[in-house]
Amino acid sequence: MSRITRENGRMYCPTCGAIASGTHCGACGAVLERAPRSGWWRRVAATVVDNLLLLIPTTALLALLPSALGTLAALALQGAYQIVLLAGPRGQTVGNRLAGTRVRSISTDGPITVRQASWRWGIVVAYSALTLPNRPLLTALAGGIGLFDVLFPLANAERQTIHDRIAATVVVRV
Repeated sequence: MSRITRENGRMYCPTCGAIASGTHCGACGAVLERAPRSGWWRRVAATVVDNLLLLIPTTALLALLPSALGTLAALALQGAYQIVLLAGPRGQTVGNRLAGTRVRSISTDGPITVRQASWRWGIVVAYSALTLPNRPLLTALAGGIGLFDVLFPLANAERQTIHDRIAATVVVRV
């Protein structure tokens, strides 16, 4: 992101030179000021709230459909919750709202697409699926990957997880 030019009390877009205001240039859409990145504890709080919220319907589906069908139904419910809410205009799940965060596209600082939301969720499901065969080594591997993913925001400037980096998203403070 280039520096914003200010002259005579006006702000000019560094990309196209148009008079600009706010966080995006009205002429070319360039990001003028990026939103502040969320801290790690806010992300943890949002995840805990979302997991608690999904616990009862997920448990009910697994109890009602005790087979692979129940697992698929639970995954579909969790995926729909994440994808629909994160790809919406607010970019927030219930947990994000309570934690004061939202998910944004790293390139535009705007709402994310359904594709980006699907990638974010799909990456987490992919490493979680390693636990399904009920093999200790795979379960340990899934746990290690999950831990690495959750701790990754502590070690990079954009405070992104691995699934954020793959989906080109970032969690920001509201």
